[in-house]
Amino acid sequence: MNVLKRINNNVVLVVESGVKMIVTGKGIGYKAYPGDEVNRDFIEQRFVMQDGDNISYYIELLRETPPKLLSLAKAIIDAAQIDLGHRLPQKLVFTLADHIMFAIKRLSRGMGIDHPMAWEIRQFYPAEYQAGEHSLALLRAATRIDVPEAEAAFFAMHYVNALGGLSGEFDAADLVATMRGAIAVIEEHFGKPVDEATRAFSRFVVHLRYCLLGQMSPEADRVQTSSANDELNALIKTAYPESFACATKVARYLKEAHGTPATPSSVLYLTLHINRLLASEEASHDQ
Repeated sequence: MNVLKRINNNVVLVVESGVKMIVTGKGIGYKAYPGDEVNRDFIEQRFVMQDGDNISYYIELLRETPPKLLSLAKAIIDAAQIDLGHRLPQKLVFTLADHIMFAIKRLSRGMGIDHPMAWEIRQFYPAEYQAGEHSLALLRAATRIDVPEAEAAFFAMHYVNALGGLSGEFDAADLVATMRGAIAVIEEHFGKPVDEATRAFSRFVVHLRYCLLGQMSPEADRVQTSSANDELNALIKTAYPESFACATKVARYLKEAHGTPATPSSVLYLTLHINRLLASEEASHDQ
């Protein structure tokens, strides 16, 4: 097993018998250079990369992810697999750790946001939602943070998506066309193309897809009872006025496309993702 790329002191991209893997372990990447033999005694976790995987995406994600969050995500997924009776993809550890890190940052700024599809998820995916509630309990216990109940729905959607639960239930072509139209709204609003190679864009697309699936579901015309409070609404409007204005345009477009309005909490979450999208592009330009 030889080093291909050192990601940080605790994470290394390696190759063994032609198979690429990301391995983690305390100190495994310290003074590790391409071609070096990996000290197997340091390996705590290994994640096999498949053909077609965007390895660069995972490398950039892991550069920013604290080892403790990676271990926590692994423990949460291990528990979810037992709850669901199914194996979950190894790489879900990376995206779940990223989600946890993002959620903690949001909460530290007083931005606890409702999930726009919480009702649908609870109704249509009860097993995944129960697993999400267990994941939430584990997160609260590990971080000692009073994480809102809404995060259970976010966990559940990760599990639904990982198990392929969204496939076959909606017209994929319609979904993709609508998502592309929403991105065009953002590009028109800011007068420049969106950089689709960034991790922030990947996050945005995932959220947009969840938002759309909620609007396209048979229950989308029900009375929405879950919304962000007025104080949070005002806070985000003030903090990110341009992103909020853009999110409002996207919500208007989605309503025109499918005839049902986005919930207030969905607009606020769109605002945060659009703001991150812009911040990511600005950071890449500054480098």
